[in-house]
Amino acid sequence: MSRQSFPITDARILTKASEPFEKTSPKTGLILSLATIGGALIGFGIALAKEVADSAFRTPADVESQLGVQCLGALPIVSGVPLPAPAAGDPNNRNLSEHLGLLQYAYTEPLSRFAETLRSLKVAADLSVSGTPVIGVVSSIPGEVKSTIAMNLAQLISTSGKSVLLIDGDMRNPALSGQIAPGRVSGLVDFLIGESSTDQSTYVHPTRPLTFLPANGKIKVSQTAELIGSPRMEALLNAARKSYNYIIIDLPPLAPVVDVRAIARMITSFVYVIEWGETSVSTVTQAIQTVPGIETKILGCVLNKTNMNALRLYNKGHGSSEYYDYHRFQQYETSH
Repeated sequence: MSRQSFPITDARILTKASEPFEKTSPKTGLILSLATIGGALIGFGIALAKEVADSAFRTPADVESQLGVQCLGALPIVSGVPLPAPAAGDPNNRNLSEHLGLLQYAYTEPLSRFAETLRSLKVAADLSVSGTPVIGVVSSIPGEVKSTIAMNLAQLISTSGKSVLLIDGDMRNPALSGQIAPGRVSGLVDFLIGESSTDQSTYVHPTRPLTFLPANGKIKVSQTAELIGSPRMEALLNAARKSYNYIIIDLPPLAPVVDVRAIARMITSFVYVIEWGETSVSTVTQAIQTVPGIETKILGCVLNKTNMNALRLYNKGHGSSEYYDYHRFQQYETSH
C-alpha cells in the first residue's frame, strides 16, 4: 500500500482583495495624449502637403515673386448685385442700358474696395504711356471674370469725364456682348469683314462718354485671329486714338486661342486677371509663354474673386496683413 502526502501550498489568504480605486491598464490618459499629439502631427503633415501642392496664387506677393510683375490689387468677391438677364434688344436703339448689375458695380459703389482697385489700374495706365492707352484685359483661362472687370474699368473711367471706347474682342465667346447688346447683329466682326462701319456698330451710354463696340456679327467666323490681327483692326485703333482718351479691349483667354498673340503688337499694355486661389502658377506662366513679348507689356495683375478674410490670414507675417484688414478701411469704404 503506497502512501502519498497531501500537497501543502506556501500561499495563504491573509485578507480579501479590495476593489482598485483606478485601473492600471490600459493607460487611457497616456494613450489619449499620444493620440492627440499623433493626430496633430498627421493633420499638420496633411495640411503642409496640401499647401505645398497648392500652387494657386493667394497673395499679391505670390504674383510678384512668381511672375515678376506688379500686382495692382485684389478684387473682393462681389455679391448682392446679380448680372442682368440677357434679353433681345432693339437694333435701332443704340443706347447702353443704365441697369447693368455687376457690370457697373464700380459706378454704383464708387467708394468700395472693388472700385478703388480699379482706380489703381487707371493710375498705372496713365503713368505707363503718353497719349491714348490701348489696354487689353486678359486672363489665362475662361471663367476668371475678366469681362466684368473690363466693363467696370470703362464705367469707372467714364465717370471722370474721360471718353472711353470699350471693345469686346472675344469673338469666340462674346459674353460681354451677350449681356450688354443681346440680339444686336452688328458689331466688331461685321466691321472687320467690311460689312458695316463703326457708326453702325457702336453703342453709347446716354449720360457718360462711354462707347461700346460689341463682338457681334451677322455670320459666325472661325478665323478670329486673322480678323483681330488684321490691318483693318489696326486702322480702327489708330482712328479711335484720335477720338477717345482710353481704349479698353476685352480679349479672349490666352490658353485656349491664339487671338491675343495676333493683336499683341497693337496693345500698349495688358491687365492680367488671375482668379484668387484657383488659377495655378504653371497655368499662368504657360499661358504667358504663348504670347512672346507680353511680359514687357503687362501693366499689372489683379487677383479676382478674392476671399478677403482668407487673404488676411495668408498675409500674416508678411508685413501687409494690415493693408487687407477690412476694419482699417471702414472709414474710407462706404456702401450705398
